Amino acid sequence: MNFSVTFRNLEATDAIKEYARQKLGKVSKYLSEPIDFNVVLKVEKHRHSAEVTLSSERKVFNCKEKTEDMYSAIDKAADKLERQVKKAKDRVQSKRSPGNKPELIVEDEKEPGATSE
Repeated sequence: MNFSVTFRNLEATDAIKEYARQKLGKVSKYLSEPIDFNVVLKVEKHRHSAEVTLSSERKVFNCKEKTEDMYSAIDKAADKLERQVKKAKDRVQSKRSPGNKPELIVEDEKEPGATSE
């Protein structure tokens, strides 16, 4: 798993890097392929924003969040990214599962005139 963090108009601290790595690392449990995270954390006036791009072998997921606090922006971006990855995984699994085919149900019918004893 490759993880890169870019800071814009913000002092680069190890605490924020580690927090982002911890929160976004939870998403990797849904994907088995090699994963690359590109995180851009920036401050514009009083808004803190987190932009995350997750690249795996087959798909690319993006999310952006803006809040008043950098930690909450990272939290919301991680939640949004997790929802995207779960939805994509469920979509693939539903197409693969053989349980989606309609079943033919046949009920046993008794012969006319037969009595049950």
